[in-house]
This record gives sequence, structure tokens and C-alpha cells, in this order.
Amino acid sequence: MSDSKKHKIFLLPENHSISSDTGQSLIEALNRAGILLQSDCGGSGRCGKCQVRIIDAEEKADYRPDEAEQRLIARQDLRHGIRLACRLKIKSDLTAEIPADSRFIPEVVAKPATHELISKALAARKPASVPSEGYGLAVDLGTTTIGIYLCNLAQKKVVVSIAVRNPQAMLGADVITRISAVMQDPRNLPRLQQMSVGAIKAAIRSICATTHINPGKISQMIVVGNSSMIHLVLGEDPSSIGVSPYQPKFTRERNVEAHDVGLNFNPTMKIYSPPLISGFLGSDILSAAFATRFFDTPPGTLLVDMGTNGELMLKGNKGIIATSCATGPAFEGSNIHNGMQAAPGAVDAVRLDKHSGEIELSIIQRDRGRTVKPSGICGSGIVSIVAELIRSGVVLGSGAFNPECKYPGLRFDNRRPTEFIIASGQSTATGRELTIIQKDIRAIQLAKSALSSGIQLICEKAGIKRPKNILLAGAFGNYLDLEDCCTIGLLAGVHSQDIKVVGNAAGAGAVLMMYDETSGAELKKLVRLVKIFNLSANSEFQDTFIKNLNFQIGFK
Repeated sequence: MSDSKKHKIFLLPENHSISSDTGQSLIEALNRAGILLQSDCGGSGRCGKCQVRIIDAEEKADYRPDEAEQRLIARQDLRHGIRLACRLKIKSDLTAEIPADSRFIPEVVAKPATHELISKALAARKPASVPSEGYGLAVDLGTTTIGIYLCNLAQKKVVVSIAVRNPQAMLGADVITRISAVMQDPRNLPRLQQMSVGAIKAAIRSICATTHINPGKISQMIVVGNSSMIHLVLGEDPSSIGVSPYQPKFTRERNVEAHDVGLNFNPTMKIYSPPLISGFLGSDILSAAFATRFFDTPPGTLLVDMGTNGELMLKGNKGIIATSCATGPAFEGSNIHNGMQAAPGAVDAVRLDKHSGEIELSIIQRDRGRTVKPSGICGSGIVSIVAELIRSGVVLGSGAFNPECKYPGLRFDNRRPTEFIIASGQSTATGRELTIIQKDIRAIQLAKSALSSGIQLICEKAGIKRPKNILLAGAFGNYLDLEDCCTIGLLAGVHSQDIKVVGNAAGAGAVLMMYDETSGAELKKLVRLVKIFNLSANSEFQDTFIKNLNFQIGFK
């Protein structure tokens, strides 16, 4: 970022050029131009999916493959100019070919619970006026994943729903790292904004081409997300959220036009961003509460919006309390050795036969009539694997691999277990083994401890022992086996029969806001009623977090 010189990148087969700053990665330059590549690792050079071919470059010596590329790309392919777009830093003009397999093509992602929630809520709501034509966008702007719903306004239905990785992960897996990037270099603010906006533009262009819908007919967009993500997409500096007292620059609802943020497929499209609660409680938990009619739930109901940031809203006997806890991106398949988002090819559940050692994989399918080989492991798959390894004795309650276990698939190094093989290279789409390493298990431990500790402490704050029931929101929950949750102690020992999966309620709420003219007033009322419980300032959090690190087998 220190050198502002621009370089020209000629793309094939597009046969047109884009520009890039010196030192910018190729994948980021493509994203800014609305061209998305496959990437399940946030641009860290671990998944090997963003392959491109460098045909010509002014200074070829400047484009030698790094260690990650040498590990993930065959030598013969390296000799033919194949590189990883996330690792290739632009230093001169060049010509690059983008293979079809490297392109990200947004696909419909199965969210049955979410669509059911939307359908039921729409049937129950009677808006004063319904648009006679046109389309709207509901966007759930997550730290790791962006959920997008294209809606037919007149027919009151979701035409298509998709999920894409948030490319901001290239500057950090969590909001604090991204805020720090802005604080260290103000030029990272427009950079981060362009990343999220570029992902939305590319996704919309793709689904409009698939559905034959004119993007110019998209007249409105409602975007929800945590406070940092909303600041970034609107181009507002989030730095104040990163330092005490962690106050956002604004909390009021915002109304802007598309051209203000760079969404040029319809510059006059109206964008509405609902109010925020605090620096770490955004419009996403408000939207989820709106979709689930949280006002009408009985006392003891806990709404859990699970993602990179776990947000909790509890209806106690004396009011509503909300808090947030940093669970990290593991639940969304990010920062995991073989992690990927919940898309076709992702392992979403695993079962081990204790006697034969055979492994049965459940894989998200694009087409039920055609078998898809596994290419990675999504968040629910990671939880499923860890739960099965605990039940089988492969992983101890401490989270360490069991050195006394001789279970098939457990790989040792100097008599110490180091990883567990889920699938051989011959059976995967990538040709590489799918494995779980110790670091993956530790990531799940940290995430589950943060969430379960938050649940315990918010209940103590409300004067109740445990939630009477949990509404589990977030796309992650669509594929989650509740018994797996109980095995690892994810939801603080709440029984599976007291947990209801409601899907991506934040996205569902954003859809409903398009049709319900009372939504603004209801959201503002909820903001006024919510009492903020700051976990980071709670003296008991650290001790509770440490106590909850061990995996819980069954209920206490």
C-alpha cells in the first residue's frame, strides 16, 4: 500500500483490463472489479482454489511462487505459470488467464429453516402497501460469510438465496483485526469497503444473469450485520469500536443511495441499514429478534445468533439483556485446516463406526442425483467430527488427541498423535487428504467455551439458572446436529429438545423488513428496551471461560 503506482492486468478470457495498486494481491484486484474466485481460506494460501495462469509479466522474476504455492500446486503446473491469486502480489503489468474451475459461481444454498421462517412470518404480517413490481435485496453482512437474498417484492417471495465468503478476511479473520488495520493505515478503510461491496456486486451480477433479472430493477436493499461490518460497508471509520469504551461512530438507522457505497448496478437503489445497539451488538441480532418475534416469546427464551461473533439476547423476568462473545470463525469453516463454507462439496456431518473404524461422511450436494466428492469441511462438519472423536475416545475431554488410542485414521508422529484422517486423497475432489489437526480442535474448544460462558453469565445476570429454551440462529445451525452440540457442551448443557433451529434469522428479518412498514418502529423499541451486558468487563468471564474449555460429555 505504500506505493500508489497503478499497474494494468489484462484478463483472459474476458479480453479486458483492470488496474491494481503495487503490492495488492491479484485476488483483491479481481474482487474490486467484481470478479470472484474460489477461496475457502480467506486468502491465506491454504485451500489452493484460487488458481490462475500467468501468461506474461513485465518482470517475471518478481513472480516466483512462494512456499504455500509450492506446497499446493504441482511442479508441472508451476512451470506452466499456475499461481494462487491470493499469494500473487502485483508488481508490474501482467496478463492472467482465469480458469473456469477457479471462478466462484454463486449457488443456491439450502437454508430450509430460514425459508420456512420467512414464509410463516410473511403470511402473518399484513403490510399496508405492497410494491407492484421490482426486486429487493436483503443482505446479512457477516464477518466471515455474506448471505444475500434476492426478493420479488410483488410476489413476496425469495427468488434465490446465496452465500459468499467475505473477502475482508484477507485483512483479518475477526472484526478487531480489521479495525486495527484501519487504525494502522486509514487507506485500509476504503479497501475494506471495496472488498465487501465487490463481493455483493459480483454475486448480484451472477445471480441476475442466471435468473435473467435486470439488476436495474432492484430498487431497494436492506443490510444487517454486526456494528463493525455495517461501519465498513458504509465507509465509516470503525476505530472507536476497537478502543475503550468501544462506542460505535453511529447507532441510528441509516438511509443511503447505492452510488454512495459503490454499488453501481443501480446507483439510485435505496439502502436501509437498521439501528445498532452498541459497538458489539449490531443490527443482525435485532433483525433476528424481529424475524423470530422475540417480543412475544416467554421469559427464559434465549436467542443465539451464532457466527464469528456470537450474539445473545435473553428475555428475563425483568426485561431483555443482550451481550456478545468472540467465538471466532471456526463455526463458519474458516481458519480450519481443511475448512470451507457450507456449500456443495462440504462435509457437514461425520459418523464413525467404533468396531470397524469406517467413516461415513455426509456431504452437501449440488444435485441429489449426482454424487459429489468432498472438498472440505464446513462449520457443522467440524463440530460433528470433534463430537464423534470425543465419543470414540480418539479425543480426550481436555481436547488433546488420546495417545493410547489406536483408532484407524489416527496418524502419529514420534509416537504422538498429530491428526485424524477423515478422507483419503483418492476419495476427495481436490486429490488431497481431509484431516483434522490439533489446531482445529483447539479452535472449536475456544469457540464453544466463549459461547457457553456467555450463556452462563447472561443467565446469572438475569437471575435464572439456565435458558428454558434456545432459538438457535445463523446459517451454521441449519446443518448442526444438536446431539453433537450437547456432546461438546456448546450450549451450556441445555438439552437438545429445548433448542429450536431457526436458520439465518438475521437474513430472514432483513427480508421481512421490506414488507412490514412497522419494522422500523419495532426495532427502535427493541433497542430502547435492551440492557447491554458487557462480557469483557465482567470479572468472572475469564475464570468461567477457562472452566468451560474442557469438552463436556453429556449433560451435567
